[in-house]
Amino acid sequence: MATEFEELFGEWGQDSNGYPLPLLVEPYLGFTSTGPKFGPSVDHAGLVQLPQDKLVLTSQGNEATSSALVYAPLSMAGDFPLHSRVTLASGRQAAVLSIGSPDVYGIFGFMVLNLE
Repeated sequence: MATEFEELFGEWGQDSNGYPLPLLVEPYLGFTSTGPKFGPSVDHAGLVQLPQDKLVLTSQGNEATSSALVYAPLSMAGDFPLHSRVTLASGRQAAVLSIGSPDVYGIFGFMVLNLE
């Protein structure tokens, strides 16, 4: 059975070689005396655009450079709190800088994650 992502994006869930684009997400739980704390990792799939160096505003209103853009279904929004750690298929890890809606581009029901 196809996932919600696969049903809506079809082959967008694959790179140019036909490989799936899995995401491993560790939800941010907060900052402790020993540093940031993350929850158990959750497997997801998403459309990843690399490189995507662009200036974005963080949740605190600060400017930051985003080097990756991920599209994921809105139904997964609870799994992607700000500052969560996302591991891309390449093994690269990045934090979620901001979360937005791609409705401007006509892609309803999905969120856009800007990664550091």
